[in-house]
Parts: sequence; structure tokens; C-alpha cells
Amino acid sequence: MSGLYRVLQKLSDGRFHSGEDLAGQLGVTRTCVWKQIHQLQQEYGLDIQAIRGRGYRLSEALELLVAEKISAQLPKGKSDGLFTLETYLSVPSTNQYLLDMVRQGQRQPRIVFAEHQSAGRGRRGRHWISPPGGNLYFSILRVFESMPAIEGLSLTMAVAVARVLEQMGLADINIKWPNDIVIGGKKLCGILLEAQGEVNGPCVMVIGIGLNVRMPPGAGVKVDQPWTDLYTLLGGPISRNQLAAALLGEIVPVLDLSPTARGEYWQDAWPKFDCLRGHSVRVTTTMGDVHGVASGVDNSGALLVEQDGHLQRYTSGEVSLRLTKHSTD
Repeated sequence: MSGLYRVLQKLSDGRFHSGEDLAGQLGVTRTCVWKQIHQLQQEYGLDIQAIRGRGYRLSEALELLVAEKISAQLPKGKSDGLFTLETYLSVPSTNQYLLDMVRQGQRQPRIVFAEHQSAGRGRRGRHWISPPGGNLYFSILRVFESMPAIEGLSLTMAVAVARVLEQMGLADINIKWPNDIVIGGKKLCGILLEAQGEVNGPCVMVIGIGLNVRMPPGAGVKVDQPWTDLYTLLGGPISRNQLAAALLGEIVPVLDLSPTARGEYWQDAWPKFDCLRGHSVRVTTTMGDVHGVASGVDNSGALLVEQDGHLQRYTSGEVSLRLTKHSTD
């Protein structure tokens, strides 16, 4: 465990801690504590108050993610011991972390959570704003016997997240093809799939999920699209460890299903969550923009768009998509 993480653990209760007490508890000098506090402020953007005679404290208490707490709340018997679960203070990107492990020969199922991402990624190279301590950023590494349909797996993951959100009492949940979850026209969650392997051979899939739980004040100004978070939607705080366990409790068993069963899982739910069907859309391809009416998806999860009376099929790797009148992209 890094020194930074140990300091953050001590401060996570939102109370004042003197530099002397922190130094004694952590076995370092007060100068070292000051440097780590400064680093948490400058590099991670944490609002840590420093008041002479009282010490340091976070402006708001944080519930840090703890692998043991998440694991303890997972449904028993569904995937016990089938994956390694890790939590980190900061990584450049949870997806990239696992992709690097794949390049080093890692093939066992693995799940990585991070409090902060310094270079979080979204679809088509977009930067995912990842302030520390408030949201959920995690990635899952799984090996499939053959390359699954990317669109279908994207919709599977989006439907799994949407079902958990429904269980929390949220209504009017929409999925914007292929994998953005929006409520009231504002983005709540994004999903990024990255694959390595042959079409007819084993495939290593890394599935990244970013969910806005409670965006710290000021962090959202860097987001270039309408967004919302669970704190706003639910009117109060929720446990991130409990939420992480609920998400994994839905997602991991679905990944264990056969391709046919996974298809039935998302296809049965898709009409309820599809927010594009019947709306005018602009599809941007390498050949230029195409305008049409979204007409659902096919059995593989590819988008269907009606253009001049004909249905055209698009896959997520080929296009960028926007509603013509109102964009959630």
C-alpha cells in the first residue's frame, strides 16, 4: 500500500488529523506527511484543508473502495474464487492497466477498481474525466473461447448496469447505443470494450465501466456533455462498496453465460431501454455523415438506421452517433 493511500485512508473520515499524529501513525516524518498532502491536493485534486493548530482534513468524508468489503457483499456461489479483485488509489486507466497485464501473459479473470484515473479513456479516444474518490471506475478481464460480437457484449453490459440501477429505484433509464447510460438526457455511465485475439480463436476482452456516483464540486466543468450522478438522482449518498458489489453480482454471472443466453439477456430488455428507436440520427462514418431514423438493432447488436426506405447496419467501431436534435454523445 502506497504512502499516499495510507494518508488518504487516515483522512477519509473527514475529521482533523494533526501532522504529528499522522506522522506517528504512519511511521514517517511530518515533512513527508506534508509532501504527501500536497501531492494529494495538486495531482489528485482533493480538497484537503490545512489549519494551523488543528491539522489536516478532507472537506468531505470519503468512502474508499476496499476489495475485501466488495467481495464480502457479492452473492455467494455465483462466481466464488473465479476472479481476482484489486483496488488501487490511482492508475492511468483501469482498461490500460489490464491490457498491460495481458501483454505480460495474464489470462486469468481479473477485476480492477481505481479511486482515480490520470488518463481514463472513453470510446473513440475520448478522455474520461476521473476525479478521485467519488465515482466508480473499474475494468474486467475475461477470456472467451472465440471473439464475441462487440456490439452484443456492449449491450449486455449496459443492460446489466441498467438493471442494477432499476433495483436502486431509478426510473426512465435509457441506453444510447452502443453503451452509454443516460437519464433525463444526461450521461450517467459509459462502457468501453477492448479486445485482443483472433476471430476464430480465444479472445481476451477488457471491459471498462465508468459510473458517476458523486462528482466532486468543480470536477464536472471539464466534461464536454450533459452529465448527472447518482447522488443527484437519488438525493443523497450511497455506499460505493455496496454499489460495486451489486454491479459485479449482476455482471459476472452474465459473462459466464453461453453466447446464446447472453444474447437473450440483452435482447429481452433492449426495447425498454433503447432511447434512439424512432428518432432522427446523424451517423458519422469514414465516408461522411449519414442521416436517417434509428430502427433498433439486429441480433448481433449492430445499429439499424432507416435511410430512404432501406435499413442500413452499423457497428460501433465504424461510427460516431448523434441524435439530430438533442445529443447525449
